[in-house]
Amino acid sequence: MAKYRCPVCGATHKQLPEHCRLCGQKMGEDAVVGDFSGSRHVNEKKKGVAGIAVAVLIGVLVLVLVLVLIGLAPGGKQVDSVARNIPGLPTQGDDGWSELSSPEGGFTARFPGGMREQQSGVALPVATATGTEYTANLSDDTIVFVAYAPLDEADRAPTAGQTGSTLSGKARVRQIADRYAAAYEAQGAKVDKRDETGVGGYPALYVELRNVKDPAFPGKTFYVRALIVARGDTVYVIGTKSIYKDAEQFDKLAGSFAFTEKSSADTSIAP
Repeated sequence: MAKYRCPVCGATHKQLPEHCRLCGQKMGEDAVVGDFSGSRHVNEKKKGVAGIAVAVLIGVLVLVLVLVLIGLAPGGKQVDSVARNIPGLPTQGDDGWSELSSPEGGFTARFPGGMREQQSGVALPVATATGTEYTANLSDDTIVFVAYAPLDEADRAPTAGQTGSTLSGKARVRQIADRYAAAYEAQGAKVDKRDETGVGGYPALYVELRNVKDPAFPGKTFYVRALIVARGDTVYVIGTKSIYKDAEQFDKLAGSFAFTEKSSADTSIAP
């Protein structure tokens, strides 16, 4: 079992490495958090387009700053927007996490680098229809995931000319979360916590489970921390599956998750 955890991004290693395999953080007895000399050394070999992009970015930022100072451009998020659209500019931060954007799912979130996977047609215990799931596996010890699927008709708010649930938005999310928890309890898992909350103005429910089994990892049991949220005609599950009870990756993921306009039509669920 991997036991050496990176103090920055949480990635685990079976043996103590000189540098973290994901973010490049220096590891060892004399390591100082924030020392990414390893990744910097590697990046020295990758100047090329990235070096040109950085030079362009500096020029753009100077121009934007001048325009802001003379009142010809507003401040705020425009600088960040410009940076994201420069080809070849790396978007991954020093912690090894970078932005995951799903136009079809209608969300963005910070997500670990490394072995990211997107899988369609996934059976989720929150809906009858199959959904889409994004995952990042950190040494089989912690799995970070975001999944979404179409809401069952019984979980949707009624709309003109269509049937639907007469329950409030909060009650509908509780109903979905009950099914989610029951699916794992049927396999021997236990629910440790359930809290009502919200995500982006939509009703949500936070769930903690233990003794969760995964057929992909026989002999292992996991702790699951998850947010279940309903938005329009879609249900989302945002969470972590980890051998560690308080997987800090969940807080980073949940804190960065935000809804965006979906690439297809979407209607809002009443809070």
